[in-house]
Amino acid sequence: MVHNNPRHLLYLPSCLPVAAISVLLIFTGHQLTAFNPNYLLKTYVAKEKRMATAVCYQSDADNLQN
Repeated sequence: MVHNNPRHLLYLPSCLPVAAISVLLIFTGHQLTAFNPNYLLKTYVAKEKRMATAVCYQSDADNLQN
């Protein structure tokens, strides 16, 4: 690629950090699921419950104002 278009060397410094961060995130996710497989599911379910409760409270507040 560099032989055909030497400007590709300019992209190398910007793509290496992106690739490194991607590998780090994938590795972190793998380690997280290896040691605690249900962590993400439990976190998601807890946040969903909190959001549903907040929506219910907001809906009740809207009904009281009307």
